[in-house]
Amino acid sequence: MIDESVVYPRSLNGSRCAALLLAILLAPSCTGQDSSPPPLTAEVPLHLEEHLDVATIVGSEVPVDAPTVMEWHFDKPQEDWKPVVPWNPTIDPVEVTQLDDALRVTLTDGTRNPNGLPRGGLVLEVPDWRLKDWAYVLVRARTADDVRNFWIEFNRREGTGSDTDFPDPFEYGSAVPVVSDGTVQTYRVRLDNGRLPLEDPIRQIALWFGANEPASIDLLSVSVIPKEADYAAAPVGVRTDARSEAYRRALYTHAPGRLEYRVQVPEAGRLDVGLGVLRDDAPVTFRVTARPEGSDAQTLLAETYADRDHWAQRSVDLSHLAGQTVTLVLEADAERAGSVALWAAPTISGARTTDKPNVVFYIID
Repeated sequence: MIDESVVYPRSLNGSRCAALLLAILLAPSCTGQDSSPPPLTAEVPLHLEEHLDVATIVGSEVPVDAPTVMEWHFDKPQEDWKPVVPWNPTIDPVEVTQLDDALRVTLTDGTRNPNGLPRGGLVLEVPDWRLKDWAYVLVRARTADDVRNFWIEFNRREGTGSDTDFPDPFEYGSAVPVVSDGTVQTYRVRLDNGRLPLEDPIRQIALWFGANEPASIDLLSVSVIPKEADYAAAPVGVRTDARSEAYRRALYTHAPGRLEYRVQVPEAGRLDVGLGVLRDDAPVTFRVTARPEGSDAQTLLAETYADRDHWAQRSVDLSHLAGQTVTLVLEADAERAGSVALWAAPTISGARTTDKPNVVFYIID
């Protein structure tokens, strides 16, 4: 059936028909012409993490048995979270009140330490967790009182104190300042900051609050986030990650997996990249290869790495491939399938093409 809504020309002479036929035959879709996007260039430093949309992804599957986030929401009673019995037996535990959307924790006059400052909190028993498995704790809370700070703490000390001392009831922890304007705030506390012993089993987790005068804070939720959770949303992605306080924008993949980029290599080209892992007990083998068009792949970097506390900064020489279009491959493999591989700020650069100076804006707030 002819679509009557389309207007066709009444007639075409022979030459016009021939021209139309030739145009159709020469259309790009009919000539076998390469329709792939043009290669990336490094006229200015090329940051590969900004071009994930043109990369070819092979493998990098998210493991089906990835650890789950542990969450407690205090809009209903959470019987497992109990007031801490203070180390000093002359000090009262905090008072707790169940609200519609939160658990109110109150530091009273009876919670004052020998230095006169109210202290106290909640504790949760856990089944010998390993600190190395967890990345951070999220605490959602609000207060309009003068609650100064709180601590995420672990493992209660044995024994009790006297009425003249006030040691912390727990062995170690991290302190966080509190915003006291009445709004709901989410506090993120890193657990892999190098200050806590990773090998000790975790038996208790505590929230320990401090104020200058009696005060209350409303606890809405607590979440303990496994290391792999931030990387389980997608097979490949980009996120900011830290190692020894050095923050980098990093590509992540799951081993085994690789990323492929078509790149035109500049004069004096090189690839600078940091290698990172999540665990000391799950080493990852990183490989960088380059395959010029019509040639075999060349291995430029191959390294097995397992230091979760530091970036391994590497510079890969590409100068012998200058002017060529290559398929640059970032590949990761590991014995533990699904292990996360981090490629921190992978950047291709070349010889300077201008006499203008480099300018760095460094802003501190």
